[in-house]
Amino acid sequence: MGFKFYSIFFVLIFSAWISEESLADKVCVKAKSKGSTVKLTSVVMPADAACPKGTTSILDTATLTGLIGPQGPKGDTGAQGAQGPAGVAGNPGQDAYLQPSEVGVACNVNSQSTNTTYKKMGDSDIGSFTKSLADTDVKVSFYGILSANFFTGSGPAIFQIRVNNEPAATGTGTSVIYTGNGNLVNHTLSATFQGLPVGQNTVSIWVKTTNASVIGQIDPLCVNQSQLSVMEFRSAP
Repeated sequence: MGFKFYSIFFVLIFSAWISEESLADKVCVKAKSKGSTVKLTSVVMPADAACPKGTTSILDTATLTGLIGPQGPKGDTGAQGAQGPAGVAGNPGQDAYLQPSEVGVACNVNSQSTNTTYKKMGDSDIGSFTKSLADTDVKVSFYGILSANFFTGSGPAIFQIRVNNEPAATGTGTSVIYTGNGNLVNHTLSATFQGLPVGQNTVSIWVKTTNASVIGQIDPLCVNQSQLSVMEFRSAP
């Protein structure tokens, strides 16, 4: 009983001691008791070697795990990493419109007699607007009554809205009206103009026909006030 007690005591003491030994893989011990005295001898062996005859392996340091120590202090912040790849492009946004404006148009405006060559309606422009920004487009629309008087033939009248006396590069703004001589037609002309200068720009309507001689008119009886609508906007990318 005394030997077993002292052996257990030895193992506890020896386990504490081995932490200060070199990091061997195996410790082999031999104990001799004489009365109340226990004599211990030990030898350190590699992990793949057998203990010497008469000794017993009591500790495999490769599997020895101590208590988890306290958490250390926070380290310094590392350097910023490289920039990641570009994300997936989002959906296109909507066109951004500036404040639209409405411009009144005079009635009983006539063109000179013309045939297959465009002639300006009226002695001057029918309206004007101020463009605010250099990188925007402008949509110009005419809402009102148009009429055509044919002197020869009965071909259709072709009306075209222009800014600064030039048609839209987009090819819009032209409308063909098939009407009897002198009939009034409630009509819309609309076009988007690109690359207009900042500042004041003028609006005019031009007319021609295909196989006749014609005079175009804007609201000859002044029954309805015609209007121009102007919207400056920046196209979505």
